[in-house]
Amino acid sequence: MKKNRNLFFQYTNDYLNCYLRKQTGKSENTIESYKDALTVFRKYLLEDKNIKLLKFKTEDCNKELVLDFIDYLKRNGKQISTINHHVTVIKNYLWYISDIDISYQSIAISINHIPTLKIPVKEKEVLSSEALKLLFEYPKQNKKGIRNQTIMIILYETALRVGELIDLNINDLFLDISTPYMLVHGKGDKERIVNISSKAVEHLNNYIKIYKPTSYVFYSVINGNKNKLSESTIETFIQKYANKIKEEHPDVDIPLKVHPHMFRRSRATHLYQDGVPIELVSRMLGHSSTDTTRKHYAKPSLEQMKKVIENENDIDVLPEWDDEDEIAKQFGIR
Repeated sequence: MKKNRNLFFQYTNDYLNCYLRKQTGKSENTIESYKDALTVFRKYLLEDKNIKLLKFKTEDCNKELVLDFIDYLKRNGKQISTINHHVTVIKNYLWYISDIDISYQSIAISINHIPTLKIPVKEKEVLSSEALKLLFEYPKQNKKGIRNQTIMIILYETALRVGELIDLNINDLFLDISTPYMLVHGKGDKERIVNISSKAVEHLNNYIKIYKPTSYVFYSVINGNKNKLSESTIETFIQKYANKIKEEHPDVDIPLKVHPHMFRRSRATHLYQDGVPIELVSRMLGHSSTDTTRKHYAKPSLEQMKKVIENENDIDVLPEWDDEDEIAKQFGIR
């Protein structure tokens, strides 16, 4: 078999079985994934471009072709992480070839300049006004139901972290003044003042009248002792209510998993969308920097977005057969 220095796939066997396995010490799983990536590239060339292995030269692997390969992967429903992996393998393989023959270095550099596709950050869910209304109204108006309802309303109205809520002491509440507020003990032992809405005050006063807390505002009684309520208790009843609402109101858009922090995120997002300055939202949340608030909570509304839019190796003789799969095996891929 004559070797032809120009063929792109002529080094794949050495690359996979010698370089990756022996020189870099890659695991078998990694080597297999590299082989799979090169195999997909080979199939793209044959099926999409009608280019056979023995016709595809290294200099043919230009930037335009690799970008088209990316589009091919997208059309075939490949995930961004998979596409990035396939392109990374091609880049790595070209560097390997350029180490063997420096004349291919410019090709390797050119392909290396193709940027990695950005994996979209999954947008964090918030509760709609309709979902919140149903959650607030769901608890039965018995003792435990009133407690659970009050907790959800406070979580939303004050945007407290659940840990801050269960740490609240009765002496941290200042309800009987013209501007009611609570003293919140946040992260890093930082204290902040959080104003309380009239709605929240009404529910808190009703809760206090029933539960008569003397230390922790929200507590559970175990063996006759009042202990602060656990986060898991709150997480459990919130998810339970959410599940029931989804069953009873399938038309309402409510996340599959609802947790206490979602009330905080929803409140901050709604305030921002209602035009409250980011600085005030940040202060309410207890953030030391507005950058944190902007990154995690400042999700613009459709109306806000609309406003923005407006305003050298010896090689054997090449085989003469035309079986692409058989030739691929000779090159160490599939």
